[in-house]
Amino acid sequence: MDRSVRVDEAVYHLRWGSAEVVIGLTDHALVVFAPMFKELPAGKEALFCYRLLQLNDTMGGVANFAIQPDGWVVLHAGRSVKGMDIHEFKVTVRSVGKFADLYDDQLFDEFYDSQRSGQHRLPTDDFLPEGEVALGTAPMHTLPGDPPGTLSDPSPGAAGAED
Repeated sequence: MDRSVRVDEAVYHLRWGSAEVVIGLTDHALVVFAPMFKELPAGKEALFCYRLLQLNDTMGGVANFAIQPDGWVVLHAGRSVKGMDIHEFKVTVRSVGKFADLYDDQLFDEFYDSQRSGQHRLPTDDFLPEGEVALGTAPMHTLPGDPPGTLSDPSPGAAGAED
């Protein structure tokens, strides 16, 4: 993880390698997702969806690809916060971050590269709420309750920094 940016009290944006990750945390649920592509690759929709299903099988049930109603292809994970400890929180965030970073380039090269259509991953401001800017221009924040050297601390040797 390179940095975390607090969007509001319950939403954070992270960069994990080449992937953007969004964390939403409420009193009841944790949702972590990585928006990867704005739309399915033209003319390759069925093959692309089949490939996403194959990749879902490689992640051991900790994260899954999905297509949102607005057409975005995302990698996501979620769970109830009841009984969740910090290790489970970190595993959920790391799983989405690592798999999104691993598969974004692979899928782009396999399905989008020949189109050069601009449909590949963030950073763009297209996915962010109006008035927000892409992560690279925003100030860094830590996650609530994280002391230095934990998940959101990008310093060398910090937990998650080597991931």
